[in-house]
Amino acid sequence: MSDNSSESPLDWLDKVEDMNRMLLEDPNMTQVNRALKLKVSEAHVSYLASIRACLDPAAIQRIRSAAKEKPGYILSYSRARALAGLKCIIRRKRPVNPIQSAQVIRLKTPA
Repeated sequence: MSDNSSESPLDWLDKVEDMNRMLLEDPNMTQVNRALKLKVSEAHVSYLASIRACLDPAAIQRIRSAAKEKPGYILSYSRARALAGLKCIIRRKRPVNPIQSAQVIRLKTPA
């Protein structure tokens, strides 16, 4: 995301919703055109697309609701990107036995 301090912490979420609208209007819109319309780089559009794949409308609403709570919880753009990356990794791997997972975590934990 750009270093523009005038952007709100959830501007990335606005862009994800804008991308949803754009793709509903024109499902064949290229990444270059999306970048031009959103006024971001093509790399940023790729990141937004990976986040978009993880969020349904209900999740977007929950993120906005959490930001309005007192104290608010803001899901930052960098954390959303990290979660999107994890979801992609999890989708590619087969389910893991929970006991084996616990043993791996125990082995990696410093004594």
